[in-house]
Amino acid sequence: MESISLEQLQESRSEQNLALVIGSSGAGKSSLINHLASQEVAGVSHVGAGTQDTTGYQIGKHLIIVDTRGTDEIGAATETWQNVRQLILDLAPGIIIWCMDGSLRKELDTQFAALEQMLAEIFEKTRLDPKICIIANKMDLIEPAGFENLPETWPNLRAEKGKNINNRLSQILSLFPRMCRAELQLVEPTCLEWYKGARPWNLDNIKDCLKADFSEDPDQILRDLSLSLDMFQKVVAIQVRAIENDIAADADKPEMQEKKRGWLEQFREQVKYRPLDFNSIGNLPTDPLQRQVILQNLLAFAPYIPFSADDKVTIKFDQKRFSTNMQEILISNFSFNADEIKSFQEEFAALGKELQGSWFNWKNLVKIGLFGAIAGVGMWWLAPAVGGWLGATLFGLKGAAATSAGLAWLGLGSLAAGGFGMFGGTLILVGSAGVLAGASSGAAIAYMASTINAGTAMMNSAKMLQSYRLLLKLAKSNPACSQKVIDIERIFAQSIYNLQAKLATEKENRKNLEKSLEIFARARAKMTADRLLSEIRFHRETR
Repeated sequence: MESISLEQLQESRSEQNLALVIGSSGAGKSSLINHLASQEVAGVSHVGAGTQDTTGYQIGKHLIIVDTRGTDEIGAATETWQNVRQLILDLAPGIIIWCMDGSLRKELDTQFAALEQMLAEIFEKTRLDPKICIIANKMDLIEPAGFENLPETWPNLRAEKGKNINNRLSQILSLFPRMCRAELQLVEPTCLEWYKGARPWNLDNIKDCLKADFSEDPDQILRDLSLSLDMFQKVVAIQVRAIENDIAADADKPEMQEKKRGWLEQFREQVKYRPLDFNSIGNLPTDPLQRQVILQNLLAFAPYIPFSADDKVTIKFDQKRFSTNMQEILISNFSFNADEIKSFQEEFAALGKELQGSWFNWKNLVKIGLFGAIAGVGMWWLAPAVGGWLGATLFGLKGAAATSAGLAWLGLGSLAAGGFGMFGGTLILVGSAGVLAGASSGAAIAYMASTINAGTAMMNSAKMLQSYRLLLKLAKSNPACSQKVIDIERIFAQSIYNLQAKLATEKENRKNLEKSLEIFARARAKMTADRLLSEIRFHRETR
């Protein structure tokens, strides 16, 4: 089994469930991992510290378990606890497995209080609220000592040792809830020493806990908020049909028709995954969240359409006609209705006003082309104004190529690399999809921090907040949506934290980053307020 480096763990955290194993040196962290993996993958030492670096190991299809340095290494206790804090921030584990020497009783209350202080601070910054699994290891040392005195099955309280083990667990179970607000998932006594032919005691309960606790698809919420590849091709096909209808309306202008056809073909070449044939699209999803995502990508994140002509662009499409074409296609072919579209546009415009803050003024609105959208005029030109501008400004590109890059920056979530030709593979790591997924790779965050601006912050915040509020409504009749609400707020909060951390070292784009963070923070505050009004809470907020 190959080990996984810290850098690889940071890159894969949105696609895998992570369990972080912490505890003092010699408590059995590496032995636990070896038993779970059924082979020696983590180094074990009976003298010095066995684990020096943070390393992950794949356990099953969707779980990575992460080994860490001991938290009480001589001369480095403060440093190693700080390391645990940073790992939680960087890796966002769903569960923390705390291995402790169950035969000892020293300073449990102090350790629990320190853990709570650390987790409370992390929650405030990132909305991370990991569950805690306590492994009380080395139960063979409980009196009467000896592996042979362990109960064959647990719980077994008839023997003296079984009663002593139970007393030890009762101490943990009484102290933890008083000292710590995290969710205690499991407290399990074990004996997990690792050596050739070792026979672990009471391991199965831990395996069952981990198996039951983790999702089979940890990044599902990101998929819910984005377009699948199939849906992306359908969306582009609808947009292309609207352009074709516009071209057909210029029957009395053959020269302009020819120019527009040439532009359309150029646009097709910029998209790696060619649009489907319009007549093969079939039905669009009926799920409310998916329909909203479709409208966001059709009406707010549409591909670049040249609505104005200058020295470089010799053609232009009629804005009002294109908007009418798009909406008529949705209504006549895909069961959308005028009220639904109007409601979407008005809500998105209202969100822009909510997020305005001190940055929101006439000069900035004109600069990034958001005024029409915020005023509720229509959403169809929002992405052209910002997407094409981003592509030209950030990447020095022109025309459709500029917009392909700009759109990749705006992000289409799980579409990931490939949607935008040569640009997709790189930009998806640094675009909004990466950041909104809580990406923590140095390159992604550094790039975002150096290029983000208030326009993209406004658009992404409005998009996330709109989806968030829809899920809050759906949660009233569908409890499963409550967890998605929690997930979105956590992802968004982690994204903000990553950019705030980068601000300390960013030099070239500090003002833009500060303005963007102001918008992000305002959106996050609104998320929290809306959620609390809907009586949906993280675990540590319920006490």
